[in-house]
Amino acid sequence: MEMKKQTAARAVAITTPTIRLCDFLKLAGVCRSGSEAKAAVAVGGVSVNGSITTVKGLQLRPGDVVTMGNKTLEVTANDGK
Repeated sequence: MEMKKQTAARAVAITTPTIRLCDFLKLAGVCRSGSEAKAAVAVGGVSVNGSITTVKGLQLRPGDVVTMGNKTLEVTANDGK
């Protein structure tokens, strides 16, 4: 039985208490545009905290983990430093 390697999440800091999923995908650099991010979410290509979502405006908070393809990203708070 082959075990899938767990990839460490890359931290992406936000400057607001929450951020919309599509905006986060653009901020993280995994999508080049809002329309690309919306399309990826619409077809079920994105999961949040392990669950596939098709909610483009889903509000993310620090601690949420977003996966798209082979990229895993963790929402973190910008501590102002």
